[in-house]
Amino acid sequence: MSPARIIPARLSGPDSDRPARGRHRAPRSPFFGPGARRRAGRLSFVAAVATALPLLVVPATSANAATTSDWERLAVCESGGNWSINTGNGYYGGLQFSTSTWNAFGGQEFASRADLAHPQEQMVVANRTLREQGWGAWPSCSRSVGLSGGPTTGGPTELITAITDRYDRESAIRSRMGSLRGLEQGDASLRWQVYAGGRTYWSPSAGAHTLYGGILGKFLALGGAPSRGVPTTDETSAYDRGAYNDFAKGGSIYWSRSTSAHEVKNAIRTKWRVLGAERAAGYPTTDEVGTGDGAAYNDFNNKNSIYWTSPYGAHQVRGSIRTTWRSLGAGQSELGYPTSDEYSTPTGARSDFAGGYITWDRATNTNRVVLS
Repeated sequence: MSPARIIPARLSGPDSDRPARGRHRAPRSPFFGPGARRRAGRLSFVAAVATALPLLVVPATSANAATTSDWERLAVCESGGNWSINTGNGYYGGLQFSTSTWNAFGGQEFASRADLAHPQEQMVVANRTLREQGWGAWPSCSRSVGLSGGPTTGGPTELITAITDRYDRESAIRSRMGSLRGLEQGDASLRWQVYAGGRTYWSPSAGAHTLYGGILGKFLALGGAPSRGVPTTDETSAYDRGAYNDFAKGGSIYWSRSTSAHEVKNAIRTKWRVLGAERAAGYPTTDEVGTGDGAAYNDFNNKNSIYWTSPYGAHQVRGSIRTTWRSLGAGQSELGYPTSDEYSTPTGARSDFAGGYITWDRATNTNRVVLS
């Protein structure tokens, strides 16, 4: 259990004479006896540690499990979204559990009645009920909110997720993240929890990783996990008190005090890291920018850029050679795009381009443009 939990405020619920909409039956499976639940809990913990599963899952008679958003929609219909409701009609909490159903599916692990349990705990019991009885346990409201068709997947049948586990075990994360803001969201392929000071994301392949501050802000501005994938690292320290996170779809977001947060990705990121990344080429001062003709580039704060094109790959252009090339029109000039990084010559340096080259003379500090 998380040491800090947000309990939603009590909302105005349905009248006390409102008919109950959930018709829960006692479970048919012998698995759900009290002793079996305790044994399952122990087995689940071992399985989660050994295989890095997202949830401490119990053995299932089917794959049915609903997501947080599914249960929130159902609760609006069942109880007006009031997870603490007790009208005296014999049904309790946001999903209107009877005492017998609450007890039969392990609710006593959390509270004596559903209305006394945290919403996430009520959802855990609901997923156990769903797995055994299907959406028919909430016949009217499941149809009303469109949940009466095929099963959804991904909701927890035990309370502790990989995200909760990291938060509980690692004091540094609790200190940086602060208190929870709402419930953990997601499904079997992506889950996340919002905190006062950041977010933690989880996927089966990446595990649970943290995002904060400017990097989190940039990540969300770029479209978040659907666009960039989940973080595959925690926020990691970089040169000169900077920081970065890597993401699943081939990008990274780097932050420094002087440049703020910018994304560098794919072939440009690979080239930049080969060149020494922020220690040598500096931090990105732009996100990747498209040129309109199929090329792309990032600028970096050590007076250089990396351009990528499909024919020539990614190459660095720097210093006065970059200044001269851009003054001529960059990739739209007769020179076209770079075909080499800058390299040393006996008299200075040179960069090659599709339509020629530019040299820099050390003695005179001048550039010469040669068209092929």
